[in-house]
Parts: sequence; C-alpha cells; structure tokens
Amino acid sequence: MEPIAIVPQYAPEQRLPLEIVRRQAEALKRDPVLVGLLDSMAIPILVLNAQHQITLANKSVQTLIPNRPLDQVIGLRPGEAFGCIHAEETPSGCGTSAYCTECGSLHAIWDCIRQEAGARECRMMRMVNGQMEALDLLVHAAPLTVNGDTYALVSLMDISHAKRRLVLERIFFHDVINVAGGVSGLLEQIASSAPEGLRSDLELARRSLQDMLEQIHLQRDLLAAEAHELRPAISRFDMVKLVRQVVDLYQHHPSAEGRRIVLLEAPSECMVQTDPVLLRRVLGNLVKNAIEATAKGGVVSLRLADKGNCVICSVHNDSVMPRQVQLQVFNRNFTTKGSGRGLGTYSAKLLTEHYLSGRLYFNSVPGKGTEFVVEIPHDKSNSANVSQQGSPQNTP
Repeated sequence: MEPIAIVPQYAPEQRLPLEIVRRQAEALKRDPVLVGLLDSMAIPILVLNAQHQITLANKSVQTLIPNRPLDQVIGLRPGEAFGCIHAEETPSGCGTSAYCTECGSLHAIWDCIRQEAGARECRMMRMVNGQMEALDLLVHAAPLTVNGDTYALVSLMDISHAKRRLVLERIFFHDVINVAGGVSGLLEQIASSAPEGLRSDLELARRSLQDMLEQIHLQRDLLAAEAHELRPAISRFDMVKLVRQVVDLYQHHPSAEGRRIVLLEAPSECMVQTDPVLLRRVLGNLVKNAIEATAKGGVVSLRLADKGNCVICSVHNDSVMPRQVQLQVFNRNFTTKGSGRGLGTYSAKLLTEHYLSGRLYFNSVPGKGTEFVVEIPHDKSNSANVSQQGSPQNTP
C-alpha cells in the first residue's frame, strides 16, 4: 500500500514564538472574570490564538493530560498537548497533515471562524505512557475577543465512555437477540414432536423467552429513540387484532396470575397506518404496569374506539396513583418498584408522542381507578390533527 501523502492542511504552518504566546496568556489572565469563569467550568476548555496555539487552559484540562502540568501546554496545539499520534506527521505539527483534514477539533475551529455554531466529534488516537488509546471528544468552538485580539474558546467534552458503551450495547443486543431467537425457534421445533404432557411446559418456556426478547427489543428501541436514531417502520394493519394479541400475550404472563385481562369494547375492524411494533410495545408496557398495580382477583380492562380523526385505546385498572406518583409518572427512571426500574411509562410516552405522532395521558380518580389513554392518528403521515393538539396536563 502506498503511504498517505502528507501535505499542509487547515492549520497555519507558522506559529508565534513561545514568548509572545506567554504574553498573550498573561494578558488573558489579567481578566479575573474570564479566568474565574473558565476554572468554574467542569469540562475542559482551551483558549487558542489565531495560530491554533494554546494560550490558556482551565483546570479541567488536566483530566485529559494527567501527566503534564498545565503550564507546559502553553504554545502547543491541541493534538500536541493531548498526544495525538498524527501531531508530528509534518514539520508544522498538529493540524497540517492529511490526517488532520478529518479532525473534528479543526473543523470546530473553522466553524468558529466562519461564525457557524455547532459541535464536532474529534476521534483521536493518542499515546499515553507509551500505550495507544482512543480519545473521543465533542468539540465546540466560539469566538472570544480580548483587548482587540480574537481567540477561539474551545470546549472539549470527553465522550469516550459513551462511545464505548454504545458499541458494547450494539454488540450485546445483536448477540443476545440472535441467541434468544435461535433458542425460541428450537423450542418451537421440540414442542411440535414432544409428548403431550411436555407441550404445555415447552409452550410456557417459549412464551417466557418471547417476553424476554420483547423486553430486549424494547430496551434497544428506547436507546435508539433517545439518541434520535429510531426509524419507525410504517405499515397498514388492523389495530383490533393488535390489541387482541397484546391481551392474549399478557393474559399468559407470569405477573398476570390470578388476574383477568379483557378487551371490553372494540369495533369489528379498525385500520391504521403506523408502526405496529412500536405501538405493540407501548400498549404492552401499559398493560404490564396495570397488571402490577392490580391485586389478585382484579381485572385490567382495555377499550378501543375509532373517533374518526384518530383511534383511542385505553388501559384501566382499579387502583389509584398517589399525587406524588402522578406528578412524576412520565419522568425517566421514576419508579415505585425499586431501583433499576422506571422506564415503562417514560418509554411509552416517548414512543407514542415522538415516533407515532400520537398522545399519551392518564386519569387517576378515587372510586374510578387509573386509566392510561393512547391516541394515535389513522395515518401517521397525516398526523397534525392528533400530535399538534398537545396532551392533557394530568394536573392532580
């Protein structure tokens, strides 16, 4: 393979002498408001001069260069200070090699010069204590003028952990879904030829595995939704059949033992055009929450109605939510069921209102119980009549 051609790019080749950069630094330090503000910030911030040299660094920058005193980075460029493996590719240093043309930090600085706002991701390979490591930064630059001189104020958020977690999550979901799907198919094959006495147990195992798969898919979609990466798969289907499937699934759920789940009212047919998988997950979450709030011997009831411009599905149980619960029920991680919970109603509202163009709200009244209501348009592509009305405030 031919080596990549190294040519000066982006950053100026010429630099100011270190003595001049230090004088710039002293001038900046004479502004106590600027220094105090920078040092109060929890994220690393650099002040760069027109030659992209570090003129000032706040205390948080030390987290990115733990083995180097801050005063030693004055006059360097960011890649040189952080140990980027490409910082010495050319005699002019950081910002002047072909590799640097894809550097998010440089693009952020040029965005700043062009008066264009926005953040850039900088993916850097660097050497730390003789070891190669990846550093992912979210970089934002803004112009700063002090005593007539213009600088770039550059914030650096370390997102390496978030990036690693995202990769691990994708690998985890891919592998677990594949394994669980294979086991589910195997159970189905075994059940088809198993003795009559074992079929019910195998069917229970298969249903439990399907429930686990559904929860894994829900968590995967929730993470994608929060990252604005979820893409609904729109299709036309009969919502009555979908609701009956949800009722049947959760009637056999272990948590529903001793409780009844019934569809009290529904038209003979109700065609909608939206994402059936996301809608099933929304309704499944609401039904599961209602089951957990219902004592043995109780009933969880569903109703489905066609209102012309939209379809309404409600999930009811006889319990009443305390006022403090009502005020927080849609908040992420709020739960009355112990740590590690609290995503059910949050995810249901997120999926309904941001990805199905619908509404989700509740009524909880003593003597009448609690009812969660999902409204979705007949056709998601023509959803202004539902999604733009705004949800009831649920003010207790």
